[in-house]
Amino acid sequence: MAQTCQNIIPHYHMFNQDRPSSRSVGEVTEGSAQIPHRRFAPTRKIRKVSKRETGKVVALPEHVGPVLGLLCLFQIKHMFADFFLQTPKMLSGRGEYLHAGRAQHAGVHVLGSILVFVIVGAPVWFVLVICALEWVAHFNIDYCKACYSEKKGLAPNMASFWRAVGTDQALHQLTYLAMTAAWIYYAIG
Repeated sequence: MAQTCQNIIPHYHMFNQDRPSSRSVGEVTEGSAQIPHRRFAPTRKIRKVSKRETGKVVALPEHVGPVLGLLCLFQIKHMFADFFLQTPKMLSGRGEYLHAGRAQHAGVHVLGSILVFVIVGAPVWFVLVICALEWVAHFNIDYCKACYSEKKGLAPNMASFWRAVGTDQALHQLTYLAMTAAWIYYAIG
């Protein structure tokens, strides 16, 4: 009945070769095969997700639920901060680097992220550091998009406008993935 991580996650061994094996850190074993624990690898706390017709149990690491929850909260926060809460001041003069409206817009994102991290119970020191870094990243991503859009004279009826918007949004999403990875590593790891 016991399953190894190799049965659950293909190529598990490729990601876990450099971590020393120790039973005290959550080693998963089956017979004489030992699979060392890794920060993102399944530990002893594996929960059942579903049972397939074959009778095999699909298991996920214990932090998958909280990670997906955090990512969902970031998506909701981003939707409101980037699309619903922008004022005319935030939208005007975006080609200037030291633009108060862009600073306020990045601040709205930071306030939303603080709320998200409070919901998941992140340590205060972590919230302050990661949200300061998010402010810098968001401010500069938006500045680069604004400069590119103004330089090219982009309008919503142009395909390159939507490529710029898509690139901007993808960079913001990658920022949220990095913030989530940092939360896993520093706050709950």
